[in-house]
Amino acid sequence: MKKLTTDRFLKISFLIGGIYDLILGISLLFIPDIMINILDSINFSVSKPENMLFAQTSALFLIAVGYMLLYAAYYTPVKFAFIGMSSAIIRFGYTLVVLFTAFTKGVESGFLLTAMADLLTSLLLIFALVMTEGVSWKQLWRYSPSNRT
Repeated sequence: MKKLTTDRFLKISFLIGGIYDLILGISLLFIPDIMINILDSINFSVSKPENMLFAQTSALFLIAVGYMLLYAAYYTPVKFAFIGMSSAIIRFGYTLVVLFTAFTKGVESGFLLTAMADLLTSLLLIFALVMTEGVSWKQLWRYSPSNRT
């Protein structure tokens, strides 16, 4: 399969993933009630957790991952390919957990919405990583300072 000749698509993919994570994380951390109301208004139900600590911890994690993706996109995404792969694996894992829970116990539709958004972002990141010239399989699992600067 022919690889893309530049890392521009990879950079755009990192930007999409990073912006998505930052928006979700910041809104979950600072304006969870507004976020829940928005989801309810478009017929995706989510109830506010009794203990917001878990939601706020998840929000901080999303903000950290979003920052790392934006950092990698700003500098050299090929050099930081492992960040994109790690993000894709985490997103795919979240999707699997939500789907498993949906089939066994049931979940609110808002979780299914975020799981599908994470699945699409995960597939976008993996596609971009595989199709970008200069990204080796070794780079997907560790930092590679020797690549383009």
